[in-house]
Amino acid sequence: ASYVSTSFQPDAITVDGSDEDWNGGNALNPSGYAMPGVMSGDGTDDFLVTYIEGDGIYFGMTNSDLSNSDVLIYLNTGSGGSDVGYNGLGGAHSLPFSANYVLWADSEGSYDLYSYGFLGWSPSSLSTANVDVDFSTSLAEFGVPWSRIGGMPSEIDIVAIVQEETTADITIAHPSQTLDSSATLQSLSKFMTVELTHGDLADGTLSSEVLVYQSYKGSTTATGQKNYDLMVKTPAACAYDWATVEDISMATNVVFDDNYVAGTGDTTNVQSTIASSVPVPSSIPMVRTRATVWLTSVETKTPVPSPSA
Repeated sequence: ASYVSTSFQPDAITVDGSDEDWNGGNALNPSGYAMPGVMSGDGTDDFLVTYIEGDGIYFGMTNSDLSNSDVLIYLNTGSGGSDVGYNGLGGAHSLPFSANYVLWADSEGSYDLYSYGFLGWSPSSLSTANVDVDFSTSLAEFGVPWSRIGGMPSEIDIVAIVQEETTADITIAHPSQTLDSSATLQSLSKFMTVELTHGDLADGTLSSEVLVYQSYKGSTTATGQKNYDLMVKTPAACAYDWATVEDISMATNVVFDDNYVAGTGDTTNVQSTIASSVPVPSSIPMVRTRATVWLTSVETKTPVPSPSA
């Protein structure tokens, strides 16, 4: 699960290959970045996501050689869809969810948004709003208006791949996952989720937010444990500081209070109180905090920001 406050939405995103509207400004103040931002990657090959209410959803992909490759970004926006991907050349991959849409791009002049219906995958015709693509720099950018996918859903699942044009061999997958090196067609198992309908918190308090520990979505087998990073905004002499606690296990309920010690990533520093008085199944543990936070799933890199201003 994720919590993306409206304050983290950018004012505008221009699909032009520049990252300035993603993370421009003060590097010490990440609250000004377009969020969720980087949801998958290793710092070199990254995948970015952000959205604007009343406008659309935007994707960025860094360091990908797309000269002889295709990009396919699959979206699950609700019921229906197919768990078998779009078959261009070389075959179709198995998806970790039933996708309603796929954005396929071969180049700036050759791309389209497809939807899945009774006759299979075909170009989406819900509106005439333009899908934008830019491959002019090392940051490939994509913009999809909400009207092209039937409006802004409450949440959206995403898996993105870069594959060879004629063979369908996957060279990059987001989120990162293990691929079968002996096969061309893959069974993708991981995906990213962004919840889209959360508003700003009136006083910066995020209380009893339910986080996913394991998920059966798209499978009869539970995923591995999802750990989280916690970004905390705290008062300081320079107005505010940001601190990050990494790799927090949600195997049990955790209470974060004003006495936590940040900076090392050691979760034992902040797990000072275990909420044992309220029994909650381990598959849906909760976090309680009175700081301004940004929670990020380590497995799927799904941020959960909640600014107080």
